[in-house]
Amino acid sequence: MKEPIVTVKQGKLRGTVVESVLGPSYIAFWGIPFAAPPVGELRFKDPEPADGWIGIRDATNSSVNLCPQRLDFPTRDYVGDEDCLYLNVYTNSLNGPKPVMFWVHGGAFISGTGAISNWGPDYLVRKDVIIVSPNYRLGAFGFLNLQHKDASGNMGLKDLILALKWVNQNIASFGGDPNNITVFGFSAGAALAHAIIVSPQSRGLFHKVILQSGTITCPWSFETDRKSFRLASLLGNKTTDTEEMIRFLKQVPAMDIVKAHASILTKDEMRKYHIRCALSIDTASENPVLPVPLEQLVLNDVNIPMIIGNTSHEFIIFLRDNTKKTFDDLNKHFVDFVKYMATAKNLDPEETEELSRIVKDWYFKAQPIFSEDNILDALEFLSDMYFTLHFKVFLENRVKRTSAPTYSYIYSYVGGQKSQADFLVKRFVKGVSHTDEMPYLFNMLCCKTEDEGVPEKGTKDREMMERLTTMWTNFAKTGNPTPTLEDVVNVTWKPATKDKLYYLEIGAETRLSVHRPHVLSAL
Repeated sequence: MKEPIVTVKQGKLRGTVVESVLGPSYIAFWGIPFAAPPVGELRFKDPEPADGWIGIRDATNSSVNLCPQRLDFPTRDYVGDEDCLYLNVYTNSLNGPKPVMFWVHGGAFISGTGAISNWGPDYLVRKDVIIVSPNYRLGAFGFLNLQHKDASGNMGLKDLILALKWVNQNIASFGGDPNNITVFGFSAGAALAHAIIVSPQSRGLFHKVILQSGTITCPWSFETDRKSFRLASLLGNKTTDTEEMIRFLKQVPAMDIVKAHASILTKDEMRKYHIRCALSIDTASENPVLPVPLEQLVLNDVNIPMIIGNTSHEFIIFLRDNTKKTFDDLNKHFVDFVKYMATAKNLDPEETEELSRIVKDWYFKAQPIFSEDNILDALEFLSDMYFTLHFKVFLENRVKRTSAPTYSYIYSYVGGQKSQADFLVKRFVKGVSHTDEMPYLFNMLCCKTEDEGVPEKGTKDREMMERLTTMWTNFAKTGNPTPTLEDVVNVTWKPATKDKLYYLEIGAETRLSVHRPHVLSAL
């Protein structure tokens, strides 16, 4: 096949043909600029559309356009360039119209990339969908909120919305259907995907959504304190004048900002599992994307089909060890963790105190709270506190206010494919961690050693890869993950209803169940 050439609004693009790890080839267009480089005076500002070009732009280089960040693995290096607002497009042919899946990577708002090294499209693109994977600004560059029009937060979210606008305008040139776009993301990427669907700035740009292990209602996804104001001080400027702070921060080398931002949390905040930056209300912006309080934003939910779910033991990825010090730190912050749970229903102090008593019996049966002897109980509590409880409350409320189907799942398959969790912690308890489903959706080269390939035919891992990619792409095509049954998808996935909160357990076997009551139901 000749190198394919397409025409977009900015000019012509030359792509390349890539041999898939599963055999058939696909077409890749790498490094397409969707925004002007956010450098100089554009640092911390809203993204601006990219300029056009003369002639044919080469989009055949898969080199990673990393946004400035500190890597999590395999090294802890500081890497990246502010000129990073590019996206990749993958398709098995330029014939269409095909459903479009717009991927939002995770990484706690501070790390990650849309690159093929992390998110190889091989497994999904063979199901006759188009995959689009953009970068967005990270850390202080993407989320610094100094409550000023020149640093108002949510720049990374605005990058994604601009990328989504680019997709709407140009994806037909790649054989994509601009009237059938599914936004899907995981972890912080899921929170960002959720923010996209509630933002007034992105109405009409998407048609379905998949939220994997993240929502804007999770306690880590929204910043309500003033951590951003510490950054200049960490870099040696003690000013309290916001405009002076912004002038100073615009002159600091990018990597110095990344290094300072890595130290923005206090030790106490780290023990409480705070993250360094997040989404925020951006009323100081001249073009706000999240202009009202979180409780109101959630009600802005668009009436579109949704898949939402989590893994069965999300918090494994955060438990670095099982030493006495770890359990002592957890016990010290038990009250703080209960407060995170209370945010799911905006409980007042008296209700939160009552919840604290209920939690001890609900999870720990009045035994010592965190100890090596009850690690599974502690893991359930911590996973609920940080993820699962907030999904369930959101699900309960969504099925009451929307008519579009909401499909809920719990991923519980323990397989042989390595995920990011295997490189971040030494697992000391068996279970399915945050990130563990990802290598069954994407060919994650970053998590493979030299002797590891794709899941082999006839194995449980291959069956899971086929099951997940089939259900996810069915949903992108039709809004229903199981429109028909087949060998790997042999259970009808019913949407949750007001009367029954159905969920699909995606494990060694797949079965439809109903969510049991959560701890807040005992109040």
